[in-house]
Amino acid sequence: MNVTGLLTRNTFQNVIRALNFVDRKPVSTVHMLNWADYINPASLDNFEKETNIRIVHEVFTNSSETKDLLVQGSDKYDVMVQAGAQMRQILDEKSAVEMLDRAKSEHAGSDSKSGVELAAVIENVTELLAPRAHAKGIEISSCIAADVPERLPFRDLHMRQMLFNLAGNAIKFTETGGVSIRATATADQLTIAIRDTGIGMTPEEQSRLFNAFAQANDTTSQRFGGSGLGLVISKSLAEGMGGTLELESQKDLGTTFTITLPLQLDDVAASPMQLSGRHYVLAMPDTMVRYDLQKNLEAQGATTTTVVSTERDISLALDSVATAIICDAATAPVLHRMAKARLKRKQAAPQIWLLLNPEERRSLRGLLSKPTTGYLMKPVRRSTLVRQMTERDSQHVAERASQLRQFSQPGKRLRKLRLLLVEDTPVNALLAKTMLTKAGHETRLATSGQAALDIIASDRGFDAILMDVEMPGLNGYDATRALRCLEDEKKLERMPILALTANVGHEEVAACIASGMNGHLAKPFERADLDEALANLLALKAA
Repeated sequence: MNVTGLLTRNTFQNVIRALNFVDRKPVSTVHMLNWADYINPASLDNFEKETNIRIVHEVFTNSSETKDLLVQGSDKYDVMVQAGAQMRQILDEKSAVEMLDRAKSEHAGSDSKSGVELAAVIENVTELLAPRAHAKGIEISSCIAADVPERLPFRDLHMRQMLFNLAGNAIKFTETGGVSIRATATADQLTIAIRDTGIGMTPEEQSRLFNAFAQANDTTSQRFGGSGLGLVISKSLAEGMGGTLELESQKDLGTTFTITLPLQLDDVAASPMQLSGRHYVLAMPDTMVRYDLQKNLEAQGATTTTVVSTERDISLALDSVATAIICDAATAPVLHRMAKARLKRKQAAPQIWLLLNPEERRSLRGLLSKPTTGYLMKPVRRSTLVRQMTERDSQHVAERASQLRQFSQPGKRLRKLRLLLVEDTPVNALLAKTMLTKAGHETRLATSGQAALDIIASDRGFDAILMDVEMPGLNGYDATRALRCLEDEKKLERMPILALTANVGHEEVAACIASGMNGHLAKPFERADLDEALANLLALKAA
């Protein structure tokens, strides 16, 4: 993250001065509140003052031995990472408020002619937040009704910011169950509901919720962190679009935030029903994920049945005339065993699809052989769901299963590689370089796209380049294009480039490949993911 890009120059200098001062003295929250005038000149508004105090508090109240935090392997290293994440959240919210202030000075519909592709925005938000949800052991999914038009007259940036704030908050306050984003529409109204099965709120707590720097109660603030700005920003954005943001909540049962926006639609072309005439059996527990998957299938014209994981129900599903059975990781072992027995008896069975978290793919190698047809990775995009369910090409299905089998098997140890890591964020660079070093590779770091080009200009002895996509100045896309142009002009061998980015949607991956990169690795990644990606990258070069 580029901090200077989120804070004004004066504000950033004030924070740095404050941090330098704090570093010379143990700090308490009370002390920092008393230092407010020192941290901020009188010209700074209350928001900026409060934000800077909180930045100092999040980073430095965990330890007065600041230098020790930066030593990898020290007892306080994890504390530094957690504090950095909290600081990042605050800075993100600060940036969003600045964006909101700019939006207030613009006409509400000034750039809404092109509109927003709502399904793509919702699915992109769920994909970006999925690692955070899965790390907590909860789910996140989405459902877009058939009556929602493909493009709507709202600003993409504002819609994305609202959904990211609300869904991110829902994940933060949910310990079990999950989070769902569901969109419906009529001729004159768009409704988006963000539901969670989290801690919920009392009526008294709800009354405080839309105040800046306020949370439901002190316990919530201490337990979950955050500045309480996300809801204020989202409410202002909804009202700026002529709509409302409301909430319903019950203590210990969960919360639903509902965005309601006005529409003026004439004749809306009905979405094609691409799954008409097909029937799907969903063999998985009754969760938000199952509900959203069921509604997405039905929105495409399919019919559905749900069953639980008993052998009797699964046997009935296998005997049915269903087009396919879609199961989760818990149901898959029983279903695979029973379907395999049917194959031995030369009995036909529906297609079988596995619905998986990315973290589950390596533990399911025994479930990828016949009769398994393929897999769906959570959270499932609507376009991916339709494409997978309609593809009949047996060769393609076999390739997909083979790919997942390859992912699930322990990779062969790579030879020692010489790699160029292009990453502007210090923490990300540290983590990636540590993984690469432990794997025995030699790694050189470039902190920008331009720095990478400068290094390559005098040293082309790298086996591969690991390129961050989002960087200030010359980003990963532009740096790759510049390198490819130079290589083509001078007829040089192309260096393999692996994209590193948190954006995992199909459009983002396609953009990486279009720029000249050879592969894609989603952040955050584990050592095994990195090893596989490098092995695949070098296999492509050898081919």
